Amino acid sequence: MRESEGGIRRLQDLRGYLALWIMFGHCCMFMSGAGPVLKCIQKLDLLCVGLFFFLSGYGLFASLENKKDYLRSFLLKHPVKLVALALISCMVNLFIQCALGHRGSAEELAVFYRSVWGSVNWYVWEQCYFYLVFFVLGLLVRNRTLRLVLLLIPCVLLIEFTRRSDLGQAYYVSTLAFPAGAFLYEYGDRAAGFYRKHRLAVLAVLILLAGVSYFSQRFPMRHALAAYGKNLLCVSVCFLAAALALDGLIPRGNSLLTKLSLGIYLYHLVAINAVSTWMAKHDMKRGYAFMVAVALLTMFFALCEYGIRSGIGRLFGTKMGKITGNRKK
Repeated sequence: MRESEGGIRRLQDLRGYLALWIMFGHCCMFMSGAGPVLKCIQKLDLLCVGLFFFLSGYGLFASLENKKDYLRSFLLKHPVKLVALALISCMVNLFIQCALGHRGSAEELAVFYRSVWGSVNWYVWEQCYFYLVFFVLGLLVRNRTLRLVLLLIPCVLLIEFTRRSDLGQAYYVSTLAFPAGAFLYEYGDRAAGFYRKHRLAVLAVLILLAGVSYFSQRFPMRHALAAYGKNLLCVSVCFLAAALALDGLIPRGNSLLTKLSLGIYLYHLVAINAVSTWMAKHDMKRGYAFMVAVALLTMFFALCEYGIRSGIGRLFGTKMGKITGNRKK
């Protein structure tokens, strides 16, 4: 086992907490009069998404090396499955809005649906992009170093395209976390050995990089220094988290929350939309009760989503279980 894997496993166990942080960060955007603490939570939620990309990059490249015929049925088990689950969440969102009394015109509903798809699932599009890039490189490039170098090209292209488009900054501020995770897998043993010999220096450099790159926020949102500076901040935080996890300083996560992390991410904005619509109908202020209601509804959706996927895996056996992510025991 690679030396870096122990730390990565600790970080992977935190996926449930990361999903909850993202949920609360999005709640803060909709709350009335959010204070400085809530605004801080909101600003940091993109770093949590970056950690998801970081773990994804590490896990995919580890699986490519360690699992036989990993790319067989890869497209079905990963991007196709993710898009299908996202589409289901969007349909659930549309159904709930109609049930709560949204009776707008067809044009209004179309605009509403497009806004939901664009906001709830931007992560899905970027993750699927990474899946496709990984699949092509894994299929065509055998040299691991060359594969890492080539991986940077589509990531930079994505940053350049999105920062020049009308898409939000969420699409590009954490993009480089994915190749950073892949790099850690390929050179994890060397990196871990270097870190153990020069622990304080490495931590100081990572903290300094994070601090310096934080000031990139002073530039206009579409500026290249802002885009790459925020990516540097995200990558620095990811490596810092990996270093702390390697030292055992990251607390262990909750296994149930880890299993529910995908459902939490897919359905938390569905819950936000539902609670917001209900409160607006009753002229209620969106305060802390709003956040609690969103958290409870999100957990309900996530439990249902995980339960259905688990049931499909058990009902149809190992083959379908591999696709849904829940194999038959």
